[in-house]
Amino acid sequence: MAARILIIDDNPENLELMTYLLDAFGHTTFKAMDGEEGLELARREKPNLILCDLCLASAGTGEGVLPLR
Repeated sequence: MAARILIIDDNPENLELMTYLLDAFGHTTFKAMDGEEGLELARREKPNLILCDLCLASAGTGEGVLPLR
């Protein structure tokens, strides 16, 4: 069963690698480069799983993704 997966990472190489691998296994992926964009995508797309870099430069100590909890 394919999952809808949101990937939030500010490192473009990591983001592209995770997207490539998950797409290759048939999953639908959504990409965000920062916490704000990730929150917007999560609300709009309702993913089954969110993979998030907890050390996002734009989020400081993770405040950018706290509303996801």
